[in-house]
This record gives sequence, C-alpha cells and structure tokens, in this order.
Amino acid sequence: MKKYLLIIFILNFLNNNIAIAENNTVFVDIEFLIQNSTIGKNILKKLENKDKENIQFLRDREQNIRKAENELKKKQNIISKEEFDKEINLLKKQVADLKLEKNNMVKDFTDFKNKELSSVVKNINEVIQNYMKKNSIDIVFDKKNIYIGKNSSDITADILKNIEGK
Repeated sequence: MKKYLLIIFILNFLNNNIAIAENNTVFVDIEFLIQNSTIGKNILKKLENKDKENIQFLRDREQNIRKAENELKKKQNIISKEEFDKEINLLKKQVADLKLEKNNMVKDFTDFKNKELSSVVKNINEVIQNYMKKNSIDIVFDKKNIYIGKNSSDITADILKNIEGK
C-alpha cells in the first residue's frame, strides 16, 4: 500500500513538473521599445521640447529679475530709503513668484510626462497582448527584471516590428 502511495505521489510530482515546463515565458525591453519606436521617439521629442521651453522661460524671467536687481543696486545711493525698500520688496515678490511658477511648471511637466508615457506604454501593451495571443505566450517579463535569459526568449525586436506595423 505504501508503494502505491509513493508511486502515485511520484507520478503526480512528475506530472506537475511537466505542466510547469510547458509554460511559454518570454521577456521584452520596454525602455528600448519606447526609445526606438516611432511613437516613443515622437513622445520623447515632445517632452524634450516642452522641457527646453520651460527652461528657457525660467531663464528669461530669472535674467529679468537679475537685471532689475543690478539696476536697483546702481540706484541705491540715489533714491530715498523708502523708495529703495519698496523696490526691494517688489524684487522679493518677483523672486517668490518665480519660485512658485517654477514649482508649478515642474509639477505640470511631471504630470504631462506621466500622461504621455503611459499612453505610449498602453499602446505597447496592446501590441504585446496581441502578440501573446497569436504565439500562445503565457507570461511576458520586462527585461530590466531579468537577470539572465536565452536570446530566443527576447521578443523585443518582434514587438518593435509589430508596433511600427500598427
């Protein structure tokens, strides 16, 4: 009786291992897809341009404030103490407004970046899901979470072709 239980246990164990071995698992490099696909490149270019515009706007405002500060330093000995304090307070308010505007720009840019990148990832995920259905794939991992794997398990090039063909 013990032999039969042992045989059943061993067969059951082997059967589970065979079932596990049949899983089709692959990996894909999402960052590569974003950086090399047409939609990814367009979004990255849009983000870069918006960032440059924001930086230039802030530099111009900062330069204007510095110019006003230099002019105020030149007038320091000419104007009255009350007028000088009034202009200093105005300058401080401009600096505070600039800091607030910078913080708002950073927040808005971060929100914009997250929205744009999530739309690209959503498009890529649709292509990956279709690829999974066509090729009977059970699991897809992101390449950055894989320590080592067979090159044949990397489907990044196939997914990029499918994205570009979309």
